[in-house]
Amino acid sequence: MNVSSEYFFISRQVRYYSIGCPIECAQTIWVVLHGYGQLADRFLLKFKGIAERELTAIVAPEAPSKFYLDSNFNKVGASWMTRENRLQEIEEQFDLLENLFTIINTKNTHENRKTIALGFSQGVPTLWRWIEKSKVDISALVLWAGLLPDEPVPNIKERIQSIPLFVVRGNEDAIIDTHKKETSHLILNNNEVSYQELSFVGGHEIHTETLLHISKVMNYEIKPIISQIESSQKK
Repeated sequence: MNVSSEYFFISRQVRYYSIGCPIECAQTIWVVLHGYGQLADRFLLKFKGIAERELTAIVAPEAPSKFYLDSNFNKVGASWMTRENRLQEIEEQFDLLENLFTIINTKNTHENRKTIALGFSQGVPTLWRWIEKSKVDISALVLWAGLLPDEPVPNIKERIQSIPLFVVRGNEDAIIDTHKKETSHLILNNNEVSYQELSFVGGHEIHTETLLHISKVMNYEIKPIISQIESSQKK
């Protein structure tokens, strides 16, 4: 017996969280995508250090797929996608982020606003696929502790050639090891994409000093010196 499948549309809501100054008055807006098994509100707290900077807002959309993280059904996490129904979920990721930026750009119309997009872990391939297709103006792109997708992205060089790109990884990251890091670097190099590499003493985590470094570079407070950033947060 053959099993057939068809798609149909439903109407649903997804959510985003924000901290810092109100989106409407921000001169710098960070849009940050969490990793696998995280929730946006908790992930957002890792950005308190830069949210305290003047006229800065941090916006975190939440992946639409939820699941329990433990056998007691207490802890909940979210995922941007799985390999099941993969292409459809990639399209839905794109629509989610496009709609989010429409909301942000409607609320905030400042001409000189900076918009920095950051993906962490599973948020990295999500952000990479979106930026290749989107026409939203981005001031900088941050790929943090994640793997780039290996499928072709034919327009990526043209799309981001004028956008500062930061690639960040902790030197003790057990998930993104040296081999995986080199694989992503090879993808960037094969696409002739320029990037600035930052490392810090730590693991698979968001590192406050490195965030502040990127924030200061984007505000022209310091020059983009590429070096390892020592951490007081080493675990």
